[in-house]
Amino acid sequence: MKRKTSLAEIADAAFRLFREHGFDNVSVMDICHEVGITKPTFYKFAASKDALLSQYYQGADETVLQEMASLDLAGSYIEEIWAGTSCIMKRSSELGHDLYSHYVIRCLRSHTHPNTTGYELQEHIEEAIRKAQKSGQILNHSDPRKIWLSLTNLFLGTGCQWAFGGGEENVLQQCRHGFLITLRPAVALPELHS
Repeated sequence: MKRKTSLAEIADAAFRLFREHGFDNVSVMDICHEVGITKPTFYKFAASKDALLSQYYQGADETVLQEMASLDLAGSYIEEIWAGTSCIMKRSSELGHDLYSHYVIRCLRSHTHPNTTGYELQEHIEEAIRKAQKSGQILNHSDPRKIWLSLTNLFLGTGCQWAFGGGEENVLQQCRHGFLITLRPAVALPELHS
């Protein structure tokens, strides 16, 4: 009887190997051996090992939208904005600087923005920014779309510096610092600490 294989199983094995040995030191054949499949089976599920990097980020929006909804109900608009804008960088931090650098390069080659969320999540973030402005939680009264773009680019720049600089700083701490400067909260909010 043939064993069932899934993209999730292949991705899990690949990321385990990537973290242990580094992205460049893992071949498609290494992943196949780890899962117990052939190369044709691998390619049935994934176009390349690079494509697995994008797979890592799929599903993030749905999880974050649920988190944002609970923060919205509590009136924590700044933390709601943080949850939405930091979701990609949180996943990237878990991924590690080596894999994130490969992901950024893959996105640049395909002309996509590594830190852009889906449209629905973007709309929720912009709405949270409007609510934070209206409630007086933030003092930055710029257009919410421009604030969202600023935060997205702040996270990309900080993430690239972290990834291509060898992962020496706490990327989420750096992002949180820039996030607070950009929003200008009406009351002091905590920075992240290592």
